[in-house]
Amino acid sequence: MLVAESRTNEFTYNVQAIKNILFSGDTSSILALEKLLNDTVQFDVLEQEVIDRQYIPKEAKNFFDKNGTFLYRVSNVSYKGKVLSENLIFADTSFLPDTIKSELESGTIPVENLIEKMEVRRNVLYEGYQPSGNIIELFDGCSVAANVYPTRKYQIVSNCKCVFYICEVYHAENIKDLLK
Repeated sequence: MLVAESRTNEFTYNVQAIKNILFSGDTSSILALEKLLNDTVQFDVLEQEVIDRQYIPKEAKNFFDKNGTFLYRVSNVSYKGKVLSENLIFADTSFLPDTIKSELESGTIPVENLIEKMEVRRNVLYEGYQPSGNIIELFDGCSVAANVYPTRKYQIVSNCKCVFYICEVYHAENIKDLLK
C-alpha cells in the first residue's frame, strides 16, 4: 500500500511541477517545454487558412472586432515523435504590421516569436485543467485521448485591440513520460 501511495504522490508532484513550469508567467510554451526537457523541441503548423469571422468559435469571436481579416492556425510542439502541446490561434491580421503579417502567413514561424517583435499586452483568460469536451468544442482537430488537459488561453492585445486569441493544450502524459 505504501508503494502505491508513494507512486500516487510522485505522479501528483510531477504533474504539479509540469503545470508550474508551463504556466510560469509570460514564458512562451516552446521555451517552457525546452526548459523542462533540457533540449530543443519541434514546431509544426498543421493547418492554416484565412477565414471569415463567422467561423471563429463563440468563445474566441467576441474578443475580435466585427470587421477584420482573420487567420486560423493549428500547430503543435513535439519531441521525439510525441506531441507535447497543440495550439489553436486566431489572428486579426488587419491590425498587424505588414512584416509580421507576412511572416505569420508564411506558416513557418511560431506566433510567440512574432509577438516578441511587437508592443503587446498578454491577457491570460484561463490557466488550469480543461475537460476534453471543452477543448473539442473550441477546435475539433485536437487529438484528445485523456479526460482533462492542462490548458492556457489568452489574448494578445495591441493598441487596445485583440490581435491574437491563443489556446494551448498540453499533453501532460507525454511530457511526464519523457521526463522519466
